[in-house]
This record gives sequence, structure tokens and C-alpha cells, in this order.
Amino acid sequence: MLEDELIRIGDNSCTLAEAMIFVAAQKNIYQDSYGGDIWSVKLSEGTFETYIMNGLKTYLGKLFSAAQMAGNEGYTLTDEETTKVNQAAAAYMAAMSEDEIAATHLNEEIVRDAYEQYVLARKLYDHVLADANVEISSDEARVIHLQKLLYVTQDLSETEVQEKKAAAEQAAAGIAEGKDFAAVSGDGVITELEVMRGQMDPDVETAVFALATGEVSPVLDTDEGYVIYKCTDSYDEAASNANKTKLLAEHRDQVFNEYLDSYLKEHQALFNDQAWEKLSISGYQGAASANFYTIYQQYFSEQQ
Repeated sequence: MLEDELIRIGDNSCTLAEAMIFVAAQKNIYQDSYGGDIWSVKLSEGTFETYIMNGLKTYLGKLFSAAQMAGNEGYTLTDEETTKVNQAAAAYMAAMSEDEIAATHLNEEIVRDAYEQYVLARKLYDHVLADANVEISSDEARVIHLQKLLYVTQDLSETEVQEKKAAAEQAAAGIAEGKDFAAVSGDGVITELEVMRGQMDPDVETAVFALATGEVSPVLDTDEGYVIYKCTDSYDEAASNANKTKLLAEHRDQVFNEYLDSYLKEHQALFNDQAWEKLSISGYQGAASANFYTIYQQYFSEQQ
């Protein structure tokens, strides 16, 4: 690999300068929302910057591998797409300050290549997903609202556990008579929950998702204690639609990643760790005024 190459897959590569485009994009996404101190926030395995940079490394490896795979399968840019790539690259460079250009060593040719890589990868992605049956049912994506009445049994003696069970059963009887949670809770803890599938113990999930609005579960024996749930909304339409969009995107990415991984088993992506260590989001010089993805959307939004 050449000294300034970060990634090589086949005859395709990502240079240090080209990677700066995506570093700037990450700076745009997070620093605009959370401020410059976000990069030094400590996480369990390093700083937030380390976490984002590790994700960026994986992302760039998949992006340039997908573009290489697209080329191998005969995908090319149409004349219209080539024109849009040229326009997008020119717009990106026009948005950069002279200081940013000097710090990143970017030029229009490098930016143009980044957009070509991205468009090719998108073409392959769309082709793979067109042949895949990726669907999410409304019930899979359903988001519900619950009231939870919990009688904690952790770290209690057997006698105390039985007392909590009796209290939960007494509360259930009161609820059956039409009383609300607050009136019967005693030393139970009431919380309001918004829940989607996959967040609860499977048996509890089955029980609460079977409830219609206004219905109450029986007393459930769980790891945290005895629990009663009341469904206050069995279908939050806005939240369910948003969750369906999220789940669909995750499933689509999973299908594509499996397709790409089968290619990478036979075509190894090489990483230049020494060159990668030169990249830094917090040390990026400039305001990151050019946004790769925003400019892409301006020229290619009708194709999405």
C-alpha cells in the first residue's frame, strides 16, 4: 500500500485526503448538535471520538468495498450521474474555506472520486435490495404505552417476597374493581413506559402486547419482582411509523452487509493503520463547512 492509502480493496483505494471528507462529515453531524467537547467524553472503551472513528473505519471499508464490487459487476455511472457528480464536487469545494483546503489537501478530483464511490456503492445497494424480500409488519414495529406497577422482590427474604406477592394480588383485585394504580399501589412503584418489541423479557412482551388499550395484565412474576401492567395506548401511530422506518433500514442494511461480507471473504480489504492514526475529528482544522451528504442529497435526492 502507498503511504497515503488508508484502505485498499482490489484496485480501489481510499486515500488520507479522501477520508478527510468523511471525517468532516462526522464533525458536522455531532459537533453541531453537541458542541466541541463531545469528542473527549469518556465511554467504556475510550472517548466518544474513538468510538466514532472506529465506526468510520468500518463504514469506509464497506463503502469502498461496495464500490469495488459494483465495478466488478459492471456498474458504471450514467452520463447524467457523471454530470451530477461533477456538480456536487464543485459545490463541495466552493463551500470550503482556503484554510480547510490547505489543511485537508483536498481538490476537486479527490472529491469527485468520493462521490463516484458513493454513487456506485448506492447503485449496488439498491440492486441487492431490489431482489430481497425485506418487510416489516405493523405489529413488528408497533410501539405501545404502559403503566407499570412494580413490587420489588430483589434481595428480600422468602417471607418478604410472599408479602410483596400478596400486595400485588391485592392491588390487582382493586384494579379489577375499577380503581387506578395510584389508589392501590401501596409500596409499589409506578412508572410510565413506551415500549417496542425486543425490549422486554419474551414472556412479559407477549403478555403486554396482547393487551388492548385500557386492559390490565395479571400479576406477572419477573426477575425484578411482581408486576402489573396497564396498556394506556396499544398503538402509538407516530412512534410505530418511526420505528418501522428504523427497523426496515436495519433489516435492509443487514441483507446488504451479508451480501458484501460474502464478497469480502474472498477479497480482503487492507487497512493502513499507521495512516489511519493520522486522522482526527477533534483535530480537524476548519469549520467543516462543506457537508458531503447534504450536497449529495441536493443533486441525487430524486434517485433515493
